[in-house]
Amino acid sequence: MKSMPDTVLPVLRESREVAATRAADRIEVAVSLRPLRQEALEAFCDAVSDRRSPQYRRFLSPDQVGTRFGASASQQSAVIKYLKSKGLTITLAAPNRMAILASGTVGQVASAFNTTIKEFVGPAADRSGEIRFRANTTPIQVPNNISSYVIDVSGVETYTRPKARNTTTLTPPLVRALYNAKPIYNALFQGQGRTIGISSWDGFRLTDAASYISQYNLPTPIGGATSNIQVIAIDGGSGSGAPSGEGDLDIQMVLGMAPLANIIIYDGGAGLLNVLTREATDNKADIITESYGWNLSVPGANAAHNQHLAMTAQGITYMCASGDFGTDFGGFDYPNYDPEVLMVGGTVATVNDTTGARVQEVGWSGSGGGWSLVNASFNVLPAWQVGNGVPTSINKRLVPDISVHADGSGAGGYFIFNQGSLISISGTSASSPTFAGGLGLVEQKLLSLGRLPTFGAKNRLGRIQNVIYQQNGRSDVYLDITSGANGTLPNGQSSTCTPGWDFVTGFGVIDFDKFCDSFASSFGVDVPPTSATTVQGTYQDGDLNSILDEDGDDFILDSYMIDNTGNPVSGNAKPSAQVASMSSDFTVDLSSGTLSDLKAEITGSCSVSGVSGQVFGYNWSTGNYELATSFGLYTSQKTVKVNISKSKFSKFVDGSGNIRLLIRGISAVRGISGKVPPQFELSFDKIELKASFSN
Repeated sequence: MKSMPDTVLPVLRESREVAATRAADRIEVAVSLRPLRQEALEAFCDAVSDRRSPQYRRFLSPDQVGTRFGASASQQSAVIKYLKSKGLTITLAAPNRMAILASGTVGQVASAFNTTIKEFVGPAADRSGEIRFRANTTPIQVPNNISSYVIDVSGVETYTRPKARNTTTLTPPLVRALYNAKPIYNALFQGQGRTIGISSWDGFRLTDAASYISQYNLPTPIGGATSNIQVIAIDGGSGSGAPSGEGDLDIQMVLGMAPLANIIIYDGGAGLLNVLTREATDNKADIITESYGWNLSVPGANAAHNQHLAMTAQGITYMCASGDFGTDFGGFDYPNYDPEVLMVGGTVATVNDTTGARVQEVGWSGSGGGWSLVNASFNVLPAWQVGNGVPTSINKRLVPDISVHADGSGAGGYFIFNQGSLISISGTSASSPTFAGGLGLVEQKLLSLGRLPTFGAKNRLGRIQNVIYQQNGRSDVYLDITSGANGTLPNGQSSTCTPGWDFVTGFGVIDFDKFCDSFASSFGVDVPPTSATTVQGTYQDGDLNSILDEDGDDFILDSYMIDNTGNPVSGNAKPSAQVASMSSDFTVDLSSGTLSDLKAEITGSCSVSGVSGQVFGYNWSTGNYELATSFGLYTSQKTVKVNISKSKFSKFVDGSGNIRLLIRGISAVRGISGKVPPQFELSFDKIELKASFSN
């Protein structure tokens, strides 16, 4: 067994043991796995979020993330096998191959990780008093044969808890008017068809949400008030616990902006990784908002970062409140330093109480800003975080990115219902879900305009930090906040609002309608072929850019055996063939005329002779791949030009000009009982589609 570092809480030295845990009590743990292609995943997230990249918005499914970047299937299986051998029940084997959720009794979990688990009372992480918690007293250990795959095990201890980023008077109509979401909303774009997730660890009451809907006469779906809200309880969940206001606030702020959106509350018990893993696996939410800060170990932060990378690759926009204590994060600084998370700061807005017109807006003294000193490898200045006012000398993730009203100068920032009463509440905890709801309206309008195209994935905006910084505070989209301060930065300098980006409000506050217009003008263009996705085989070398042109940087696929039914060989099944294949998406501009000719040019080689090449097209009507043509593969690299007949390619192009081809190499055994076909590798240096049109 090998001990994992930093898995015994330092606070145990200040705590007292109060009881042994009951061996029969159940625990849910999240075992996080190391991605095989971490750097490639980060590079893909940058490319898929960058308008200048040919891979822009070619999002992946959770399975595709796992196949291309996660741990190998055999590594994940080995960890699952071990957990099962110790009596644990697997509740989720994440398809992105970055986590496994499992549950078992205290005794089973203690045995699985070779530790002792006890109950303690000690000081809370924010020193607000004493709390009771569960913790392991010796380092968590994992078997040597899987130790290199596992980067974190969370859920054993319950000391690590989030801190709600709320402290507190606008109504929904005033907010929509203030940030110019009103024209979109009045055009009846009110969230329909968009799914907004809420990461929650607080008690809430949907009866309060219903009261909020009634109070502000918000539209309701056919099923009635709150019928569009789904609660997914994870590790027990806390929705039935005492409502402190955070959970109610998040739900009601989203409803105020996008009342007809589908809302999913990912209702966590205690742990962060369980919630993030479920959100990434479900792949249901287009936008997710969180209003909590976490004090994580570096391994725990790495594990959370990998789930956020997976969500970026899948096109999910994830945002979080930047905090309510200015430049002092108080140790609860995750996810502030994660570049995959949009950080939303706070302002103080004064508006006309009838029209919502802005009188003035200044930076809020509590708006979380600055940078974390946590020594995580990803806590560096992202390549996209550049612009007027953004420091270039601080190599850390800098926050916030953008801001929304958070406080009413001591009078409360927003009205919400809590435990049956209408109250006022302040904080960036309101800013983040408000921004999430507004973004939902933007996505819906873009969809209606045909300006949010999909390339075989979900229609989403994805990581929008890139776009915000590329727009560089353009005056028609953002109001630059130049008054206000929020404290002293880690380098001793004062943090004040300045022209351009600053540590109080980022680029300032947004005009949602103009933001929508800025996106609409950039979509709907022809995109070169990219977004290669394995169907069988594993990536060994190269990257997606290596198939855009002939540059000698090969994109390599390993083959594996299948039986005569086309399934991977297992048990006593006899091998029938070795197969390696990949798919690639293309978009053609149908406004050019009628598609009259379609050719594919494939530059590559095969490691052995006797392997046949095949091109399949995806039939968008039936959902199946159909053979389009065959071609020869060579042991030396050559370019092969293959024609796809008109009678076939008409089925392979959807109404938006999307085409998906599957290129396969197959080495088959015919009539030779028990013979094993040779394993091989396919190397691709270019896959290109050429289309001709007639008027």
